[in-house]
Parts: sequence; structure tokens; C-alpha cells
Amino acid sequence: MKPRKVIFLLCGSLFISSSIFTDGRKIISSESSGAFTGIIFRRVRDDAFTAILAQVKSDIGEFTQKGAIRTLSIEEAKALAERDGKGIKTEFGSYDFNTRIKSRSAPRTLIIGSGQVRDENLNPVQKEIAAKVNETLAKVKEYMLKKPFYHTRGYLGENPEWTPESNLYVSAVNPENVRLNHMVAQTLFTEGKGKKQPNYKIVYIPEWPANDLQILRFPEIGVTYVLGSDYYGEAKKGFLTQDGWDMKTKEGRLSLHAGARIDHVFDVKTGKIKKVGTLLLGLSATGKTTLTVHNLGLDPARGEESLVVQDDFTSVLSNPQKDSTRPFAIGKEDGFYLKTDGLNPLEQPLIWEAATKPSAIFENVAVNPVTGKVNFNAPGPDDTTNQRGIMKRRALVLGGRNYFTEEPNMPPLSELDEINVVFITRQNTIIPPISQLNLEQAAAFFMLGESVHSSASTSKKELWGKPVNEVGTNPFIVGSQTQEGNVFYSFLKNLPKEKVRAFLVNTGKIGANPETGEGGEKITVSVTTTILRETLRGTIEWQKEPLFGTLVPVAVPGLDMTRFDPRRFFHAPDLLRLAAEKYDQRMGWLANFPGLDAAMLSALKPPGEH
Repeated sequence: MKPRKVIFLLCGSLFISSSIFTDGRKIISSESSGAFTGIIFRRVRDDAFTAILAQVKSDIGEFTQKGAIRTLSIEEAKALAERDGKGIKTEFGSYDFNTRIKSRSAPRTLIIGSGQVRDENLNPVQKEIAAKVNETLAKVKEYMLKKPFYHTRGYLGENPEWTPESNLYVSAVNPENVRLNHMVAQTLFTEGKGKKQPNYKIVYIPEWPANDLQILRFPEIGVTYVLGSDYYGEAKKGFLTQDGWDMKTKEGRLSLHAGARIDHVFDVKTGKIKKVGTLLLGLSATGKTTLTVHNLGLDPARGEESLVVQDDFTSVLSNPQKDSTRPFAIGKEDGFYLKTDGLNPLEQPLIWEAATKPSAIFENVAVNPVTGKVNFNAPGPDDTTNQRGIMKRRALVLGGRNYFTEEPNMPPLSELDEINVVFITRQNTIIPPISQLNLEQAAAFFMLGESVHSSASTSKKELWGKPVNEVGTNPFIVGSQTQEGNVFYSFLKNLPKEKVRAFLVNTGKIGANPETGEGGEKITVSVTTTILRETLRGTIEWQKEPLFGTLVPVAVPGLDMTRFDPRRFFHAPDLLRLAAEKYDQRMGWLANFPGLDAAMLSALKPPGEH
């Protein structure tokens, strides 16, 4: 195994660099192969990180007691944002705000804490941040105690179990940053109803030097520092990342980067209405919110309806049959944060209705500063394509009908007739529009997290459209990703076999040029929603797919599925080559996770062995 360079913190402000080997169980110094040396080295580092957490906890306590903090109500945050936030009032009566930073700063994010949470595989920038962390923390403390801050408070979730108190502190040195307080206030709940209400704190200092931009997360004490960024996504993901760690370690729940919906659909096999809960996992810009917040063309005259539970993060019970009286899944947010580029009322009618209400908030959308006219088809300020909007969950009303659940939760498992788990990917060559998976394949695809980069995941334009793997399609997992995958597989196995189905949905293309991505047949929103609707109703007959060993539709009512046959675009040898390359890439990725349940590995087979 090759040694890799990692910067480690020791006592006080002392840092060392050390070439080490990591075997996943113990850390051994390259200067000594003795396990005792490795254990001592690790213990010293853990003690040092414990001291840092204690210091940060003390600093935050002093800040909240002595700092110049102004706590804002929802109404005050809104009024100040509209007055000082330098926003443009849109034709819909809402406001659009421009940010200096246009996406999350993942390469500059550092998780600090014990060996359970910290990532040893640091990039060069993270190593630089780690090397100066004591100096940075001292500067942050001094700044917090000297400068004015705006504060807003809200709660994650609306359920009787767990609703963390979520506190956002934003530097008021530049008054326009109050828009961050306004945006957060619109996405959190105003009342904490849970028996347990842990306390989370995020401190934003947007005016921190741009060349020292960094996000420091301390999940074990519920604190995040956002230094140098004014992008709202850091607040959203800061709270949700913290909550995901606590859900996993304290509440027996697994937080998924997933939308959730409940559909009452006509079952063609029984002739009755059935109640189906669906979880939709996907990276940003793959269509997760679009497919979660859509009525799928269901027919109310037949008693069918769609209800949106949550669009982004959902926490499921790790063992739902054991805890059969608790909500199967709980949502976290009262407002949804979505990409708005290309938004149109024909393909996204529900989102359009909510996004064009005065209660919406836009970020970096193309708006005429004189007329307020919104252009969802044009790049935003500085040519960004990561245009965003916040829409209220309760604004999902169309034709006088509500398309949201009263609370952002799914009922207990016993009240659901089916559970669908849908993985959304965006690929362009030979992945079918929909594939039905067995549970082992589903667990494998959770680990694969296949998609492509977008403006939401990286600011580097040269990476947009390039393949990416992200375990669980979730860039915000804290702790072991291998453990996350094994827990997810256990979750699937704990579901009643007669109730659970899993699918891979491709929202990209079929038949595009593998090198350029050009050409091919686009899988439109209307195609995908038609497929999902008929899948729910049970009208689709399935057959074995020879390349990947999954099941694909023989036919879908209302669609010509021959349009998406890869044989239209590739000769047989090329099809086999592309499938073999995909298999090799998948197995290569899964090899990064020693200790992964072997059933996931054996679920994937080379083309020709199905």
C-alpha cells in the first residue's frame, strides 16, 4: 500500500506531517511497524481533536452570551432582506438575490473531530486549512466577540420525536447578508414539537478573506463555521449534515439525500386504490425535486392523488418493522431549495405554481432589474447556471387542490401498501430510462451513487457533464461510507419483501456519443413521469435486460419505448464494450470500500453472465 501524506493536529498549536499507512483498523507510523506506536499516535491525535472541540464549544458559548447579536423574527428578517439585501423585486412579487459565491465549496470543507467523523483523505487545500486551524479558530473567536451578528432560530422537522433547534448567526458587518437569515427562516419550522431538540449552530462570516474561504464542521458538538462564502447552500447543508450524523448515531434512523412522496393510485391488479410511499435518491441537478414535486398525471376522478412529503432530505427508520408505530420517514424542511434553470409550467406544473408565488425567494436567477421580468432560460449573474429558488411546501397548490402532506412525514410502515426506492441518475449512452432492481442491486447502486457533475456540485465548468460517483448520492455523509452502505442494505432487508420495490431511473439520454455527449434520444420529464405513473399503477410488464441483469419494461402505456432501445444507436460489439466498461468502472469504485457486504459486489455481473 502506498503511503499518503496527511497533516495531523497535535497538542496546542503544534502540527506535524507524517507519512502513514491506514488499513482501516489502526494507524501505524511509517517509522515503526509496531502496532503500539500506531495506537499511541492515534490516541494523541484524538486527544488533540477533543481539545479543539472543547475550545470551539467554549468559544460559541461565550459568543452567544457576550456577542453583539440581534435576534430576528421571520418578519424582521424578511423586511431587512428586502430593504438591505440588494435584491430585485420580480414580476411575481418575490425577490431575487445575487451572491458572490455561486455554489457550495466542498473542496474547502473540513470535518473536525474524533476518528468517527474526520476524513483522513484530505486534498491539498484541506491540508492547508487543517495546518492553520488553531490560528483560524482564534481569529474567528475574536471576530465573533467584536462584530455585530444577525440571528435567526428555527427547527428541523415537524414530528413528535426529533426537531433540532437550528440557529443561524450571520455577520452584520455587511447588512445585505441578512438575506441568509431570511432564506433560512423560510425553510425551517417555527416550532419545535419533538421530545428531543438538540441545538445546532452555524456562524457565517461572508466577508472573511476570499483567499482563505473555508467551511469548518464540528458534527460532534453541532457547530459549523462558514468563512468567506455567502452561498445559502452552506447553511442548508450545514444543518442537514449535522442532523444526519445525529440521526444515525442517536436515533436509529438513516438520513437519505432523498425526496419523499405518497401516491394514492389505482392498482390494475386489484382494482382498488393503494397507498404507495416513494423515496427518490439523487444528486443535485438530476431531477430529484422535479420528480418528487410532480403530480405524475394521476387521475383525481379515479381517486388518485399525489402528495409531496419532502424534496431533499428524509430520515428513515433503520428497522421499520421493529418500530412499526413510528413514522416510517420524517422530513426536515418547510421550504424547498431547487434549481430553476429551464423551469416551465408544462413539464413542472406544481413547481411552477409554487415558484411563481410571492412567497418564493430566488438566488442568482436572470431578472430584469427594471421590469422584474424573470427568464428561467437564461444564465444568471456572472453567467452562472446554478440558479436557485426557495419555494414553500404549502405553496404546492394547483387547481385548488393541495399537493402536500399536512406534516412532512410518511406514516408508519403498516399504513403503506408499497414502498418504492428510486435511484435517479443522469447518464447518456446505454442506461435504460428505468430498471427494476433486486435488493442487492439496489444496495450496490446506493454505494455507486452514479451521476454527472453539474453547476450545483462544482464551479469548474470543465467538469460539468462528467461522470461522478457519490455514495448514497449524498455528499454530506459524516463517518464511514462503508458503514452507511451496510446500514442501507440492512434497511432494505428489514422492509417486508412483499411491499418493497427498487428502481434505477435515468433522466439523461440514450445513444449519445460516449466522448462528447452529443446526439441520442433525450429522456424528458414527461417520459419519466409517465413511466413512474404506470409503474405505480402496475401496468408495466418487465423483462430481463441482458447487459446489466436488471429488469426493464416490455412496454409502457402511452410511450413508444423503442425510441430508447440502445440498439438504435450502437452496434452489438459497441454495446458490449460500453457495458463492460461500465461494469469495470462500477467494480473499481466499489473496491474502495473494504468491509462492504459481499452481496452488493456479487449483485453486479459482467455482460453475458446474467
